[in-house]
Amino acid sequence: TNAKVAVTFDLLDLGVVRISPGLGADLFKVQARVTEISTGTFEDVDELLPVPMLFLQSEGRFGPLSAELDLGYLDVDLGDTGGTYFDLEALVAYDLTAQIELNAGYRYISMDANGKSDGQDLTADLTLQGWFIGGGIRF
Repeated sequence: TNAKVAVTFDLLDLGVVRISPGLGADLFKVQARVTEISTGTFEDVDELLPVPMLFLQSEGRFGPLSAELDLGYLDVDLGDTGGTYFDLEALVAYDLTAQIELNAGYRYISMDANGKSDGQDLTADLTLQGWFIGGGIRF
């Protein structure tokens, strides 16, 4: 499970094109059971992983239709914990009203991390990707 938030400022806003860097965070809820086949030994992982990252958002707007590209990245080594995180989202959106939009796009998330979970060493090399449809509310 993943949720993403970002705070950006408009570095360039020409009305039709906008580029906004900032800070973002992905919140990962990782639940997994890994089983060794021959002995049946297993390990459960249930972790909530907040990952702050540098963030860049770009948008092209043409009336009620817009195209967005969001990029998030972090490469960190904190001794016993670290990793490389990459989050890419590309979407097109249509404004139904000034506050409500419909959107569709593609999301690619890559996490190559290591650390500890309940005192055990943990290595995660995950890639999540796929198409989505959704909506948004502005306030």
